[in-house]
Amino acid sequence: MINWAIRYQPVLEEIKRIRPPVVLEVGSGPEGLSLFWRGRVIGVDVEFKRRPLLLAVRASACALPFRDGSWPLVLSCDTLEHIPPPQRRLAIMEMARVSEKNLMVVFPSGQAAQDCYSALARRFKESLPPWLKEHVAYPLPEAAEVEGWLKADGWAVRTLWYESVEKHGRLAAWESYLPVQAATYALMRVAGRWLAPRWPVDYRGQLLRALLIAERSQGVVPGGS
Repeated sequence: MINWAIRYQPVLEEIKRIRPPVVLEVGSGPEGLSLFWRGRVIGVDVEFKRRPLLLAVRASACALPFRDGSWPLVLSCDTLEHIPPPQRRLAIMEMARVSEKNLMVVFPSGQAAQDCYSALARRFKESLPPWLKEHVAYPLPEAAEVEGWLKADGWAVRTLWYESVEKHGRLAAWESYLPVQAATYALMRVAGRWLAPRWPVDYRGQLLRALLIAERSQGVVPGGS
């Protein structure tokens, strides 16, 4: 889906810089990063509704079944907002624990994003898709709060905001129609690795997503906090 390609584009730029031999993606679903990157991806999720394109591990983000510092890059893309707020810090700390050095967390954040999803919910009324139900049931994560958790754990963090709220709302509504979903999903299955790095991302106006790019500070031991 086009929404997915836009979501992953800045992530792909960072992966190009880091050049990890493997990525652990938490909350990947059956495809995740694998639609857009040729490298090796291990996906973690509580369930996989389709046959996974990646090596799939069933587990909770709050209890990752891996050793401390065992992955060169841990990624979570549009997962944190689906976790109940009391459990979000635990999920972030679990991702930090299993990362050797690099961690990237992406999620929609801010009042403009919350208003966008509320407007979509009013449009869909009784036929809310499952992902949207959780967007309106839980408050979106606050980027500054998540950044604070990581900094307190010894990480250096920079935050990149991207994707126009207005354009995201229009695209999400359009891609809610099943024929459009099927067509854009098929397109990404065939050409996602070529398209995603090239798809235009709008950085103007109110922005929807925060990408937190974290690197473990020198001398900090994984799982030591």
